[in-house]
Amino acid sequence: MRTIIVVGPGHGLNELTNRLLVAGDFIVNPEENSWELYPGPFGLYARHCDDAIFQDNKDMIDFYNDHVRQDIDCDGNPRNNGNIGKFIRMYEKQYVMNHHPDSPKTLVIYINTIDIEPIVKYVSTYTSVTTKYEDFVECVCTDIDLSEPAMREHHLLMEFSTDAAQNVDYEKEIDLHVMCDQLYNKYCEMEEVRQLCNDLSVKMVSANDLLIRGDYSKLITLADSLDPDRIKKTIDRYNFVNTKSTNPLLSQIRNMRWDDIVELGKRT
Repeated sequence: MRTIIVVGPGHGLNELTNRLLVAGDFIVNPEENSWELYPGPFGLYARHCDDAIFQDNKDMIDFYNDHVRQDIDCDGNPRNNGNIGKFIRMYEKQYVMNHHPDSPKTLVIYINTIDIEPIVKYVSTYTSVTTKYEDFVECVCTDIDLSEPAMREHHLLMEFSTDAAQNVDYEKEIDLHVMCDQLYNKYCEMEEVRQLCNDLSVKMVSANDLLIRGDYSKLITLADSLDPDRIKKTIDRYNFVNTKSTNPLLSQIRNMRWDDIVELGKRT
């Protein structure tokens, strides 16, 4: 059994990378192509549901949210990353072994978390020390470069969708300064993620390549049996529902120089 863990912060299109990896015929995963819909001031944002793989299994959803994503273990202590291995085995036993007992090959799981370092370090140790349950476990993270104009719209649609983030004050007026501040902060966050992934030898998939340039080559290196036609169909559908905003602020920020966005973001 090979396991790919897509790990990274929310609002970083990791759920899209997860969905595209699931699109390969050889990948064992019962996830339906379900969407979560977030209306907002810039229009409707639709993203792939990151916990659709649990198929409404409350025990797995609770374990995932309480003991895999968050920094606590089952006893309420600081996170014991052995829970990740337990989670993989729970998922494998309940879904792969029950539904596909004859031909399990690759399992794909998305862990939505800002704190990716302990998970990646645990996975590297877990893979090298024990292969009782998995032949190979690796982590993948998604890269977004907001200095590219077309990517800004994707992120702002996502970030300012109503109730899409816990740390956003939705009563606050969204103006150009607020938007630039968000883009700059996310850009700095992604710089840290890139450096961490480089230090820990974690493979990264560029969302810019996927959504803007239609380049799936890096994704296919992770799983060479992926069907490019199915990848394109999924991306075309995502772009179709998420790039129709005519909001004047989005148009303005799309046309701004990145240096000007950074300058406004630093001032806010």
